[in-house]
Amino acid sequence: MKKLFICASNIDRQHVFPVVEALEADGFSCCLPGRDYDFGPDWVESLNDAVYTSEMALFFDSDSARKSFRIKKELDVIRESGRLRIDFAAAAVSTEQVVSTVRGKLPEAGRILRRTAGPEPYKGNAPYVFVSYAHKNIDSVFPLLRILQQAGYRIWFDEGIDPGTEWAENIAGHLGSASALIACLSPEYLKSTNCCDELFYARTQNLPILLIFLQPMKLEDGNEMLYRRYASVDSDFLSDEKRFLEAVEQAGVLLICRDPEEGGS
Repeated sequence: MKKLFICASNIDRQHVFPVVEALEADGFSCCLPGRDYDFGPDWVESLNDAVYTSEMALFFDSDSARKSFRIKKELDVIRESGRLRIDFAAAAVSTEQVVSTVRGKLPEAGRILRRTAGPEPYKGNAPYVFVSYAHKNIDSVFPLLRILQQAGYRIWFDEGIDPGTEWAENIAGHLGSASALIACLSPEYLKSTNCCDELFYARTQNLPILLIFLQPMKLEDGNEMLYRRYASVDSDFLSDEKRFLEAVEQAGVLLICRDPEEGGS
């Protein structure tokens, strides 16, 4: 996990890069946009992955930062994620000040994350479910995953993995070893290249697939025909834990990944 997400304008790099180097020399791993992921067609998806796998965000404020569309988007995602954000004036910052502040604030950032802690990804050799979801839907998805875990389902998801090559290899390895897949469908999911790739791979491997509709959705004709081939749980069932678990069990797709003794009947 990257502990720190760095939000700064490229114009301020002469001020920010030495600070990042000092933080990393002090043992704090940083995610720096443009260095750790590219600004390609999927940069917003990479941004979400980076922020949601960090513990805290550092914003280096400046006139150029406030005028940047990219920085505005990064700040929006940081706010939506609930991560602790610390602001510094880019031109007046000192490495000692930043390192000292980060040391002091990380415990608070950790407490914030623990208050909103989600489920734990499964670690073991028994059959498990791979969960495919858009990170922007994390607030809707994690409560459902906690319910499934408490009911004895072994689930794996990508929370805590760094974006980049290691992230892609880790995803591919876990998806290739999974015994079933849950796809948490939403408009954000359908726009996500990574999510659609995960679902496509599961289809090519003939993995059992369960679709969970996070909200009512009108699919285009082609998607309607494709997605309705699979077992699904409609959004109407999500507000009631008992009905949700009954719908999942009735679908029958995930039974091989469940330990009834651990989660109850």
